[in-house]
Amino acid sequence: AKRTAIIHLLFNMVGLIVFTPLVLVFSKNIDALSLRLTPATLIAYFHLLFNVVTVVILVPFVKQVVKLSEIVVPETAAKG
Repeated sequence: AKRTAIIHLLFNMVGLIVFTPLVLVFSKNIDALSLRLTPATLIAYFHLLFNVVTVVILVPFVKQVVKLSEIVVPETAAKG
């Protein structure tokens, strides 16, 4: 469970690194989108896009992410 939490954290950190610049660049255009979508729908679409893009980025690096989680949470800590 501890390694799963670390992998989840890494997933969100990668997504944050990728999406922060995009949000800063496209935040001026959000008003144009929001005319057609409710705020809840806009948030749902962004959340979906965030997760899909982050998965596509991380799928080629699954083995490396698992190894990193094993380094951060060693075998003895994972059991306890």
